[in-house]
Amino acid sequence: MKAASRALAKALKLDPDELGARLGAKRFAWVKRQAKPAEVAAVKALALPGMGFSKEPKRFYPQRELGAHVVGTVGMDGRGLEGLELAFQDELSGQNSSTSGFRDAKGRKLLVQGALDPLQRQGAAVTLTLDRHLQYVAEKALSRAVEDAKAVAGMAVVLDPRTGELLAVANHPRFNPNTPESSSRSGMRNRAALDTFEPGSTLKAFVVAAAMEEKAITADSLFFCENGAWRVGRHTINDTHSYGWLTPQGILQKSSNICMAKIAQAMGREKFVKGYQAFGFAERTGLSLPGEGRGVLPFPKAEVSLATQSFGQGMTATAVQIAAAYGALANDGVLMRPYLVSKVVDPDGVVLLENRPTELRRAVSAKVARQVVGMLESVVAKGGTAVKAAMEDYRVAGKTGTAQKADPVARGYSDKRIASFVGVVPAESPRAVILVVVDEPKTDVYGGTVAAPAFKEIATAAMAHLAVPPSRTVAPEVAVAAESPRLPRRSRGRMPPAPPGRHWRTR
Repeated sequence: MKAASRALAKALKLDPDELGARLGAKRFAWVKRQAKPAEVAAVKALALPGMGFSKEPKRFYPQRELGAHVVGTVGMDGRGLEGLELAFQDELSGQNSSTSGFRDAKGRKLLVQGALDPLQRQGAAVTLTLDRHLQYVAEKALSRAVEDAKAVAGMAVVLDPRTGELLAVANHPRFNPNTPESSSRSGMRNRAALDTFEPGSTLKAFVVAAAMEEKAITADSLFFCENGAWRVGRHTINDTHSYGWLTPQGILQKSSNICMAKIAQAMGREKFVKGYQAFGFAERTGLSLPGEGRGVLPFPKAEVSLATQSFGQGMTATAVQIAAAYGALANDGVLMRPYLVSKVVDPDGVVLLENRPTELRRAVSAKVARQVVGMLESVVAKGGTAVKAAMEDYRVAGKTGTAQKADPVARGYSDKRIASFVGVVPAESPRAVILVVVDEPKTDVYGGTVAAPAFKEIATAAMAHLAVPPSRTVAPEVAVAAESPRLPRRSRGRMPPAPPGRHWRTR
C-alpha cells in the first residue's frame, strides 16, 4: 500500500502521506478529481490493482479572465460557488435524468433502456447586458491603474444612464475560472457589485442636488469655507487647501469638505437623509446576485456625523449604487434600476426571467439634475480636482473621491485610502456613467490622479464603440465664478483655529 501510494503521489503531484491515509481509511476513495489526460496516462502506466477511472464533466470558460467575477465559477461537483454560476445554479444545471440497464463484469454498459432527452440535459441560457468590448477595455484600464498605483485592488463600472444597463463590471485582481484553485475565494468575489465601502467625496454631488431640490440653497448661494479648518464639536474638519467664499459649483470643483458640511446643515438631518435615499443609497439594487450589500446610512444624530456623511464618510455604498445614482443625475433626475441580466431562457424557448429598463423614482427635478451636471463639468476644468479626466472631443462632468478607510480593529480610521473618480460623458447628452475605484493606492492617494486617467481611457473607447458624435462645444469655461471676490453682507463669520483632535481630510 505504501509503495503504491508513493507511486501515485509522484505521478499526480500529491502529498504521499495524505494520500496513503485517505486510501487506507476507506474501501473506496477518490485519488484525484478532474485529473488531466497526462496524469491519467501516468497512473494507467503504473498498472496498479484496484484502480478505476471515471469520466466526469468539467466547466470550461472560453473567455478566461474576461468578466470572470461576474460569471463566477463552479466547484468540483459542478455547483456554483460565485457570481452568476451561484445565482442561477438551478437554471444553468438543467434536469437530472436516469436510465436503467445492465453492466458486464468489466463495467461496460449493456441493454440500456430508453434514451436521454437532450433538452432535459440542457440548462437555460442567461443573457447579460455586458458589452464584451467595453468589459475588456474596463478590465485592462483598471488593471493598469491598480498596478501603476501599487494598490491592492480596484473596481470599475460602466452604466447606461438611460436604461440602467451595466455595460461593464470589472474587478482587479483578475482570476481565471478554469483554474479556480489558483485564486482565493475572496479573489473570485464580484466586489464591484456586492461589497460596500465608504465612498468619500464622490457623494458630494447628491448633497448639492438634494439641497437645491429642497430649496435649502440655490446655485448662487455663498458659503464660507473657513480658510481650510473648521471645528465641529471636539473634531476638526479640514480641506486640502485654504478656501474662502465658494458657490455650490466652487464647492464641487474644489471639493471642500467644510462648505459641504455647511450645506448639509442648511438642509437639516431629515431632508439630508431623505436626499441620499432618493438616489438609491441604503437599498439593494436587485442585481439577482446573492450577497449583494445594501450599504449603511446611519441617521446623523451628532453634528460631526452630519458633517462627515456630507462628504461620503461614516456611510457605505456599493460601486454599482454610486454609478446608478450618477445615472440619475445624467438621466434628468430619474433613477433607473441597474441590471446585469437581460433575460433567462430555457431550452424550450420559455422566458424564465426578463429585465427591461425600469424607472424607480424621480430623485430630483430635471432642472436641478442638469444644473448639478453642469457644475460637475468644472471638476475636470482648470482649477478642478480632476483635470486628467478631461477629454479633447467630449464634455465631461465628474467628481473625485479620496476616502479614509475604516479600521475595524482600532475602531477609527487608518492611513489607508480609497481613490475614485466617477464621470458622465458626454455631459450635455450623457451616454455613459463610468466609475473607477482604486483601493489603497501607494504612489498617490487622490482620485483625480489615480483613477481619473483610467476613466479617460475607458470613456475614449466607449464613445468610439458607441459611435457617439463629439460634443459641439468642448471644455466650456465653467471654472469662472467658482470663488466670489466679494463677501456677502451677512456672513457666518470665521471659527477660531482648530485645536488638536480628529481631523478629516478628503477630496
